[in-house]
Amino acid sequence: MRALLNHIKLSSQQQSGGELLLSNAPFVLLLVQLLILLPEHNFLWGAENVFYRYGHADGMVSNAILRVYYAPEFSLPVIITHITCCLLALIPTSFAALPRAGAWLTALMLYAAAPSAYGWAMPMLLSSCFASIPLCLNGDFFDRMNLRYWLMIFLRVQSLLFVVGFVAMAWGNPQWQQGNAFYYAIHQDNRVRHWVLEHREGLASLSALFTYTTLLFATCFPALMFFRITRWTVLLISIIMLCTYALVFSDLMSALTLALLLLSWSIALPQGISKTRDFTAAN
Repeated sequence: MRALLNHIKLSSQQQSGGELLLSNAPFVLLLVQLLILLPEHNFLWGAENVFYRYGHADGMVSNAILRVYYAPEFSLPVIITHITCCLLALIPTSFAALPRAGAWLTALMLYAAAPSAYGWAMPMLLSSCFASIPLCLNGDFFDRMNLRYWLMIFLRVQSLLFVVGFVAMAWGNPQWQQGNAFYYAIHQDNRVRHWVLEHREGLASLSALFTYTTLLFATCFPALMFFRITRWTVLLISIIMLCTYALVFSDLMSALTLALLLLSWSIALPQGISKTRDFTAAN
């Protein structure tokens, strides 16, 4: 027991506090998301699953996989396994890679069973969880591979790809071009918080301001994040915008997922063995 505790302590000391947070946060968010949806698990994954009739695909293999996803008798074991793996994934030891893989796999199954319940940011959270599986691995072999360095790069690239994809969509959407995107968003009663309904007319008059400000900021985001002199300012503005999003829309998990993507930019890249990466690590 003492040897196990010493191993866990040594593993946690080999990573900075920011890396540990980035490594564990995706699995905490998975657990929080499931606990939010757990009261409706019979409706989402059980015998009354409203998504079941849409779950069939062409081909014997696809239907066999979907049968595992959607079968009511499998829902409870999958949920229990998912919760257990999320908790074990938080242990700061190399052995946590196995429950992390289990947490990611069961989260993928639950998301496939009820995609509308999890929200639009769930694919990014699943991707972050998959990238975080080996972040707990330590040792000379992984240090020589600069594993943590490249995984951090992956998380940063993921955030940039999301922003670029959003910008491409927004510039091609008439609602964004005309400054009406925010107006239409706050008129979806099931997506906004109750206080927005009481002040909707006042907020609607600011639709063009919010829409064009978001679009302009997102367009400049990828370029500004590559310079240290502007990065922290951009991160601060991003946090303010995410807090505003969480206050206006009843979609806290999406806001937290986007905050997770930003977290990789606020942590210095791990020092690799190759000195040629020193300049990149400084940035």
